[in-house]
Amino acid sequence: MKNKLCILLLVFSMGQSCSKTKSPPPIEVLEKTVQAFHQKNSKEFISHLSQNYAHRMSESLHEILNAFARLPKSALKGVALEMGVPLYQVTRINLEEYIQYRMENENFTLGKDFVVFPAEVLQPVSVKDTEESDEKTTLIFESGEKLIFIKENGFWKIDEYIGVDFKSGSETIEK
Repeated sequence: MKNKLCILLLVFSMGQSCSKTKSPPPIEVLEKTVQAFHQKNSKEFISHLSQNYAHRMSESLHEILNAFARLPKSALKGVALEMGVPLYQVTRINLEEYIQYRMENENFTLGKDFVVFPAEVLQPVSVKDTEESDEKTTLIFESGEKLIFIKENGFWKIDEYIGVDFKSGSETIEK
């Protein structure tokens, strides 16, 4: 009986300590994401993305890897050499590895349409406005860009970026 009581108290105290962990607000999540990007820490960077956002990035990467797979072997060897990976790995690289590579090699042009993170958000930005609800927060920047956060497992995660195409005046969405 005494052992059961100790176990119950331990489980309860663990639950209490876990429930006290509070998610940082979206602006802090953005700061941590930008910091991870500048520190070239792809694992930390990805940890601030929603599952849907990371999935969409993985789908984009899959398209790039399919394009790599269609290259002649001589061209693929060039890609492998540029990336510093074995030939077989060029078409099998995962999202974290690819993002890490892109962070470390800003001039890499193959798959350049794959946006790791909008350049506008990587610069010092000022938030003009915030739209908030229980499960969704939108940061609106002075430039008109919007970054949408959702609550996932109790933590704020980046879910969508809406930029502004100043040439056409329309919004571009990176989901």
